[in-house]
Amino acid sequence: MGSHRFMRVWIVFLLVLIFPLPGFGEVTCQTMIIRGQDYTESIFYDDGKEVARVKQFVKGKVEKQGEVPDGQVKFKDSYRQTYGEEYYRGGRKMVSPALIMPTGS
Repeated sequence: MGSHRFMRVWIVFLLVLIFPLPGFGEVTCQTMIIRGQDYTESIFYDDGKEVARVKQFVKGKVEKQGEVPDGQVKFKDSYRQTYGEEYYRGGRKMVSPALIMPTGS
């Protein structure tokens, strides 16, 4: 009987680790290209408050300011005209976007 309880606790732990709990704020990301620059800039917001900036240079260099929150991030990429959801862990994108659509703009 103790092993079943352990297994249930372990499964709940894994689910919480993999999927963020609701109610901790929506994390969004806006990606844009700055005219005359050789990078795209992604700005991450948690409940509307800026928490991180990531510059991705054409030659592969990456500059980060702040911490990208773990879990689901809703993104809008004005450079590629797409939006959808991505998942981050440890500041890195973990899964391909769940949904990518043209923004129509």
